[in-house]
Amino acid sequence: MYPFIIFGGFLLIIIKSWQWCFKRPLGCPPGPPRMPVLGSYLQLLFTNYKHLHKAALKLSERYKSKVISFYLGSVLVYAVHDPNGIKEVLSSASFEGRPGLFLSLMRHPEMKTAGIFFNDGHVWREQRWFFLRYLRDFGYGRRFQTFEQVISEEVQDLVNLLREGPKYSHEKRVVKGNRFLAPTVFMPFSTNTFFEVLFKERYPRSEHYKLDTLSESGALFARETSEYGRLLSMIPWIRFFFPKWSGYNSLMNANIPQYNFFKRKVEYYIKNFTNFDEEDPSFMDLYIRELKKDKIQDGFEIDQFIFNCMDFTLPANTGFPAQMSMILQWLQIRPMVVRKIQEEIDSVVGNSRLPSLDDRKKMPYTEACLREGMRIATLLPSSVVHLATEDTTILGYNVPKNTPIIGSLHALHFSKDIWDDPKEFRPERFLDSEGNLCLSKDKSLPFGAGKRLCPGETFARNLMFLMITGLLQNINLEVREGDTICNPLDNFTGIITIPDDFWISYTCRN
Repeated sequence: MYPFIIFGGFLLIIIKSWQWCFKRPLGCPPGPPRMPVLGSYLQLLFTNYKHLHKAALKLSERYKSKVISFYLGSVLVYAVHDPNGIKEVLSSASFEGRPGLFLSLMRHPEMKTAGIFFNDGHVWREQRWFFLRYLRDFGYGRRFQTFEQVISEEVQDLVNLLREGPKYSHEKRVVKGNRFLAPTVFMPFSTNTFFEVLFKERYPRSEHYKLDTLSESGALFARETSEYGRLLSMIPWIRFFFPKWSGYNSLMNANIPQYNFFKRKVEYYIKNFTNFDEEDPSFMDLYIRELKKDKIQDGFEIDQFIFNCMDFTLPANTGFPAQMSMILQWLQIRPMVVRKIQEEIDSVVGNSRLPSLDDRKKMPYTEACLREGMRIATLLPSSVVHLATEDTTILGYNVPKNTPIIGSLHALHFSKDIWDDPKEFRPERFLDSEGNLCLSKDKSLPFGAGKRLCPGETFARNLMFLMITGLLQNINLEVREGDTICNPLDNFTGIITIPDDFWISYTCRN
């Protein structure tokens, strides 16, 4: 009798375990089974441990579904790989929430969510609106002649560094002979352009070393985080036992310097705020004025101020240099493309001045190259994870409230139905038969869409055009014997795609 009872109990455990591993809620998309503690995370790692967005796309093909689900720890996550579904995830108000990732809590000394990136709800709407509304007055997100001059000055400083060589000791680590270190070399120049908007101040070349810690910590954060949150987000207690292996130490080494840098900045401006200058206020003055109105319910508090500054600076400090570097990786192995860009620069601009934004409409091939670069080298291949704010559906599948959902920009940018040959770097895909830029052919969304659209899109596109054209007007890219040529399709994916530091050889153009 007892053997039958034991066998029956054992069989029941097996059945229940099988159901727990494979069963999905009603109306849920298919996906890999889950395991205790880690969920489906191991299956993703075994499929493609370097690029989890590619692993998810592979699983989508395996399950023959444009929407799949998988468990990250105990949390059920959806990933969408259909172009229309991706746009819905990015644009619908039903998906504009953010999940409470442990990695976002780690940034704050008190382990709480603040800022723009990882926030949602009323505070996120109010803070995002304020920043976008008033940063525009200083050139962020629109054409602004004074700000364009600032960008030109930063580009000229970068060109001078490459043409004349290092002038200060801290520059010798990023320019050696006729080689420069990407993406590090771009970081102080792109950061400076945004600091002009945010603080109305910049650091001269002689003081770029003061931005080193900020740049290094930003790059460390980008590389040490993961598009799906890392193991640390699934089982945060692992940091107590394996602080180094889990990435906790590295992330804290990235978070603390950034927080301290902007904390000092905010405290300085608050301390020196006396009378509001109606005629010539800085953005910091405008925000501090709101702080003094005691509007805590709208997020106007010092912590939120600090993290807003961090979140708006990180793309300029880390994201932009990473994108620049990935485009240059493609140009290194496409010398004919470089020649065509330089021919366009020489024809439209000449060599007596730097390119300006007024030249942009006359340089369709260059613009097409930048768009192709941002498509094929997608900075945020999984966007940033969204959250369903209500019970809804996506492509026929049920999406319960509070379900994290990923709209895969990688899947959109590498869809054969849209691009025919998505793995080829081919700027001509954005041109018409007469060589003019055809925006209707650009189905890419490198900056996302909807209310979660990257607020710095116009800033980034303008800066990208001016910096790339300023570089190629003045230097030729070279591949010399002994140079390491990186595979542009295999850059490391953290929270963004960012290459490891690499050297680019060049010669100056006459």
